[in-house]
Amino acid sequence: TETYSVVVTSAVVDVFTSSSVINYQEFWRESSVCAAIAKALAKELRITNTGIFSAALLHDLGRLALAHIVPEYYTKVDADLKGIALVTTEEAVLGLSHSEAGHQLAEHWDFPDTLQECIRFHHTPSFANESHRSVVAIIHIADVLSRITQENRDDGLFDLTECAQGMALLNLTEERVLDIYGTIPLSDAELPIF
Repeated sequence: TETYSVVVTSAVVDVFTSSSVINYQEFWRESSVCAAIAKALAKELRITNTGIFSAALLHDLGRLALAHIVPEYYTKVDADLKGIALVTTEEAVLGLSHSEAGHQLAEHWDFPDTLQECIRFHHTPSFANESHRSVVAIIHIADVLSRITQENRDDGLFDLTECAQGMALLNLTEERVLDIYGTIPLSDAELPIF
C-alpha cells in the first residue's frame, strides 16, 4: 500500500542526512516524479504490485548510501551523470555502482525481493529475475522519464532511446509511453515531498 511506501521511504530519509555530495531536494523530487510515473504506468498496464511506488521512490537508494558512506570518493563522480554513464563511472571510480550498493543495502535491510530487484536492475531490467521483470521494467522507464522531465521541463523533447529495453520487455511503443506520460499530473503540489 502507499502507507507502507511512505513509512519505508521516510525511514530511509531519516537514515541519510544531508551532504554536499548530493542535492537531496533534487534527489527526492526526481524520485517523487519517478513514483508518479511508475504508478501511472502500472495502472495503465494493469500490473498490480503494491511495491511499485516504494521501488520508484527508492530505486536510487545506492546513490544516497555511497554519498553518505564514502563522500570523499563519491565527489569524484560527476554529479551531472545519469543512467548507464553514471553506473559506468561509479564502477570505474568506486569499483561499485549505486545499483549494486543499493541492492546490498536493501538485502541487508530485508526489503521485499521485488524492491531489491528494482534497486539492482533499474538500469538493466532484462537482467532482473523473470518474476519481477515487468515491475523492474516499469521502474526503468519511469526513471528515464523522470530524468527527462527534470532536464527538459520546458522544451518537451523526449528521447526514449535509453528506456528501449524496458519498453521492449513490456511491449510498449514510444507513442504509448508518451500517451501515458501525458496523463500524469507532475506539478510540485501533486507530488509526495520528503
